[in-house]
Amino acid sequence: MSAKLFDHLEKTPPKITSSGVFISDPRVEEKGNIEVLLKGQSFPLKFIGIYPNRVLQLDLQEVEGLIDATGHDDTFETACKIHLNSMADWHINNIPTIQLQIHRRNAPFTAKLSNHLMARGVKKPASIRAKLANHRASARLIIQFINTDTQESEKSSVNFDPSCLGGKNVSGYQEVEVPAPEDYENFDVYFFIHYEGDLNEMSTHEPYLFLADVQLVERVSDFDSDYPIDSAIFTEADAKQRWLYANVTGGIRNLDCIFVKCGDQIAICKTEPVMEALNFFDTEYYLKENSNLNFENIDPFSHYMLIGTKEGRNPNPEFSVNEYLLRHSDVEASNIEPLVHYANIGKREERSLGTFEVKLHEVWRSEGSSIPSTEPNTILKRAQDLMIPMGIINTKKLAVFIVPEHDAMSGGIYSIFSIANVMRKTRQQHGFDVLVMTRPNANGLTYVRNSAFPNGETVLRTEQLRLFSEVSELQLHIPEYATVEFVRSLSPELTQYLLKRDHLHINILNQNIRLMPEPTKFRDLVRMADTIGQSISHHAFFNQELTDYYNLPSLLLPAYTDLTPFPASNFSEKENLILYSDDDATYRKAVLEQLMEMGDYELVKIKDITFDKYMDLATRCKFSVSFGEGFDGYVAQPIYQGGIGMALYTDEFFPDDSYLEFENFFSSEQEMVDEIVPTIRRLEKDKSRYEALNASLRAKWDELYSYDDYVSQIGKLAREEYEIFPGCNIRA
Repeated sequence: MSAKLFDHLEKTPPKITSSGVFISDPRVEEKGNIEVLLKGQSFPLKFIGIYPNRVLQLDLQEVEGLIDATGHDDTFETACKIHLNSMADWHINNIPTIQLQIHRRNAPFTAKLSNHLMARGVKKPASIRAKLANHRASARLIIQFINTDTQESEKSSVNFDPSCLGGKNVSGYQEVEVPAPEDYENFDVYFFIHYEGDLNEMSTHEPYLFLADVQLVERVSDFDSDYPIDSAIFTEADAKQRWLYANVTGGIRNLDCIFVKCGDQIAICKTEPVMEALNFFDTEYYLKENSNLNFENIDPFSHYMLIGTKEGRNPNPEFSVNEYLLRHSDVEASNIEPLVHYANIGKREERSLGTFEVKLHEVWRSEGSSIPSTEPNTILKRAQDLMIPMGIINTKKLAVFIVPEHDAMSGGIYSIFSIANVMRKTRQQHGFDVLVMTRPNANGLTYVRNSAFPNGETVLRTEQLRLFSEVSELQLHIPEYATVEFVRSLSPELTQYLLKRDHLHINILNQNIRLMPEPTKFRDLVRMADTIGQSISHHAFFNQELTDYYNLPSLLLPAYTDLTPFPASNFSEKENLILYSDDDATYRKAVLEQLMEMGDYELVKIKDITFDKYMDLATRCKFSVSFGEGFDGYVAQPIYQGGIGMALYTDEFFPDDSYLEFENFFSSEQEMVDEIVPTIRRLEKDKSRYEALNASLRAKWDELYSYDDYVSQIGKLAREEYEIFPGCNIRA
């Protein structure tokens, strides 16, 4: 088989941007055009030039600190503190990032970097590029150019954008470019950070500023101006290469599979996501299973990615392309190649490889049976029997999370799955194995996988608990709405099983105070347990009064949603789209009538959709409206995606009345009806106001929610370490 093109692309990897592909001229075929194949389309590659840039990089590793905290008599150390990649979640991967912690929040100052750039012999247009991020600070980056020949000096400044919060990914940073003086051939460049003040004086957290990837980029040759290129992606090693470019209509996503066709030869571009997928590709297996195919002009892996996956050909004996798509409908909807999805996303989420259904059918065939049709749940129960995690069947400590018997989506269900997943990942801290089970019910309803959001959780039925006969310490985590009927729905056999455990602890997942029954109504649950408590998801309910009322020790466990797979969008990318929750509030009709009269916004009700679909809408919408709790995911998740969530303020769910300071929260039903449209109009016309409000809201939510705190609280839950205790005996 020929591997010329494949080898060339491996030695000289293509350069991928959001708009197109740069390929060094392969010269592997003299005949035929060279083109890029993507998403079933062909895009021609055209010669555009040779080595466009020379880059001078400011080595931030050398920055030992900042100097010259000017404007005040006190020292620099009292104004701020400098870090370099010390905060793990707030620096770009593989790029040194300065993290400036502001101590003197209420007084401006200017700090100068302790090193600078020296540019010599610059004859072409040049510019300074940098990446900035900001938490709650009003600040500017000042760049000073000093002509070393004449001692002339010029300054330019760029405001830090408060909506760019940084993080590990480049997408979270503000990318700035400042032109150097055109008549300067030899010059030095100095960098200053001018802090002006705290954007959120009510916050208890100090402001932060972030600076990364500072470079001077000099154009030394011109590309064809018809192509929108980021010439900074080229390095000095590329200087001798002839470069071709394909402008891709519709853009390129991170997980797209890109191919190059040169004459008769076709090969895949080995991008980082593709390389991850290659780790799961079995070349020997693929050649053996497809011995009738001709691999003369295409290598096996490229064939699979371009053709084989569409034909249902499997990349290894343990991965079924068709079954993976059937089990995970979000993958099919996303149009991401299944193996690429699994390698980059599915494996991390512990998703099934897709071979379960095949193996299940094989079992039935071996038993001489057909798939039962008389009872709909029979196939699901049979599947659950085959999916018992035998590796933990003899465990001594088991935590069980109870979920509704229907494959459905809600914030509460999502939260339960999340808690179970984190408790399983932190097993070494507490020793509990973890299962998710549907609650006992008279109709025997159950399901195997929740299809509404990405997860790898096998859902069993409560009756299967009896198979775990070695368990001595058992925890049952039961949602508030299931507490009344739980004990009454248990079979006699399962009741006896629970009573025979050495220690039975029951935790009520109090996620919605409106669904929490009166204390007298879950007495059966209290009597059954050795110990019992409640985990409370809302800060507003976490108090001594409600702890005493329910006579249950309380633990604060706010819901946490990992949104890292869903990049936020900025103001210019938002659509005239308003989401609203399906809650039946008394003022809902009046508010919707006001919104519909605007005429230029599409209104979308959130109901019966997958989490991925909801997050797509939450990323695209300018505004969202909650008619339920208000302090909920219908507001928070659009905010984290760069938008504005709107709601009626209630003492019941909001942590405190400081949230009334934000113009997107309304103090009364009538105010919401009267002011929601004027508020939208003010914000949509003022980009700065919109983005500043979003940044302030995100900072407010960040004060209450963090992944580290979430993990810590789940650890307390596993260890039964409650934080508030009732004033009387729980067993009374």
